[in-house]
Amino acid sequence: SPRRVTREGIHFQLDLSDVVDWFIFYAFHEAGRERLWPLVPKNGTVLDVGANVGQTLLTFSKLVGARGVVHGFEPDPTNFDRLTVNLSLNPNLVNIRAHRVGLGEMPGGLEIAIINPANRGMNRILPKQDARNTDARCSTIRIETIDTFVARQSLQKVDVLKIDVEGYESHVLKGGLKTLSRDKPLVFVELNDNMLRSMGSSTADVVTLLENLRYRLEDASTGRQIAPTDNFRDTHFDLLGLL
Repeated sequence: SPRRVTREGIHFQLDLSDVVDWFIFYAFHEAGRERLWPLVPKNGTVLDVGANVGQTLLTFSKLVGARGVVHGFEPDPTNFDRLTVNLSLNPNLVNIRAHRVGLGEMPGGLEIAIINPANRGMNRILPKQDARNTDARCSTIRIETIDTFVARQSLQKVDVLKIDVEGYESHVLKGGLKTLSRDKPLVFVELNDNMLRSMGSSTADVVTLLENLRYRLEDASTGRQIAPTDNFRDTHFDLLGLL
């Protein structure tokens, strides 16, 4: 059920049979992202890892302005095609660079699975052994690291790093340790402990990694301070990493 709509000055082509598009259509707001928006610096450089159909990417574009730049990473071919359509509907936002690639701990190829065709925001990278044993439809995607991308693009500084990759967040961060240490960007990461554990990591691992880099960590929705000693079992929340 396609719809052309405008939300907060951004134009979208939406399919109301998809959960992500349904949320955009009905203009739902997430408390964590509402906390993030005022912290995005004008003229900054943003990496949006897990761009989906572009709602967050396009918002970042407006916030950094014409002299900033936003790089969006979306490896799923269907999502990337729909992202491209939404970018074409906003020709005034010229500071966006969309990349059909996933980010991880090391370069290579991995399988991405469509867990729920009605919610492609749930698409997730699977270990190769799980990809062989799942009933979900999978496709092979290319992976590179944040550090390799930053070096190849000659990015002088990364100001904001947003990651929402359904359990693969720890791998993305480990592939960007040089950039994180050099630039100390604002970090916004969706954390689902069960999904992280399915990929051999955990929320505590992510929190420890960022704390070791001297980040001050908060629950983005509530402002509650986060520490590695917290009980993260079965939790799902947005983590905000500040200097």
